[in-house]
Amino acid sequence: MSEEEMPGDSCERVPEPPGHDDERATKVEPGARLAPRRSKTPNPAMATGMILVLGLVAASTAIVVNLAQASAGARMHECPGQIIAFLPADDPAARDAITQHAGRVTAFAAIVARVTGANVEVRPTDSSRNGPGPVRDARAHAIAVVTNGTGQGPDTVAARTVVSSPSARSRVLNELAERLREWDSVVLDFEKLSPDERQDYVHFVRDLKAAVAKPMTVAVPAFTGSPDDQAYDIAALAQAADQIIWMAYDQHYARSEPGPVAGYPWVLKSVDVALTRIPSSKLVLGLPTYGYHWDTAGSGRDITFREGQQLANAPSAIARFDPVQEEQHVALPDGGQAWYSTARSARVRAQIAVDKGLCGVALWRAGLEDPATLSSLPFPAPPH
Repeated sequence: MSEEEMPGDSCERVPEPPGHDDERATKVEPGARLAPRRSKTPNPAMATGMILVLGLVAASTAIVVNLAQASAGARMHECPGQIIAFLPADDPAARDAITQHAGRVTAFAAIVARVTGANVEVRPTDSSRNGPGPVRDARAHAIAVVTNGTGQGPDTVAARTVVSSPSARSRVLNELAERLREWDSVVLDFEKLSPDERQDYVHFVRDLKAAVAKPMTVAVPAFTGSPDDQAYDIAALAQAADQIIWMAYDQHYARSEPGPVAGYPWVLKSVDVALTRIPSSKLVLGLPTYGYHWDTAGSGRDITFREGQQLANAPSAIARFDPVQEEQHVALPDGGQAWYSTARSARVRAQIAVDKGLCGVALWRAGLEDPATLSSLPFPAPPH
């Protein structure tokens, strides 16, 4: 989302009404009669006029700000060439990522609210407390992310409750409408939903878009099977929302068998499946900037590009870029292995977005990537 620079107040100072000048001392001759003193009571017509002027100034300023925010949302959804960077959840890392990527992306997406807990609470984050100011300072579009993620995985119980319970839904919608007021647009990222929640989730998306009155994007885990058998009704979600981020990663993950995070053939097939239900003008391709390292027992952990390079440079490690999967693979001497994305990985996947006429790409996540990633993408530099 291309973030707009919000206009500052440009109104000139309104002159103070007459009658506020200091009185001048006047010499009075003995016995002279004083002229009647002018009343300091303001002229009612003049006071009314000043009130009207001030009211018009305030109203016009609000209109300018609102139009700028609406323009930000509209331009954010222009295709193609969007580059969205998701930010780390903690404040220092998020600020560092904004500084490093400023001027190179069209939007930063910050986790602002987590919908979690047995009582379905909307919990704030560092980004929520800081507001969109740091993103706007970088002249990027400010996206608020609402998630059921907890740091230990998605809270499926909270998500199920909020999409299916009218009372919980109403309470959460009211709180989110207030919490997201200052942001330019919203990404909803509820993960690990069940097929039973398929239609309820679509209704929740519609209700949230109406409540926040902002452009709405829904993040959907990519798949290659039939769209009719999934927990996410992507055709209905595409109609309810302005955009869909197709999270084309975690083909293999920490608790799966080792393999590419987003193998090129798998990504390409998943995009073709998505396009059977989602207009290309509404589809944004999610790209991974990370990888996984599996030990000999098959237990995995996520790694950054830098950590992947350290594994690749370990003594007796065998590292090669897989030209089919378009990812770096490392075979370790102890029997472990790693797969991770490089700048080339990001470039060839982003080229899918170009070739298929998609709106752009979304990087999960800023700060994990090969430093050459952004400069390798086949998009022009964002206008600022």
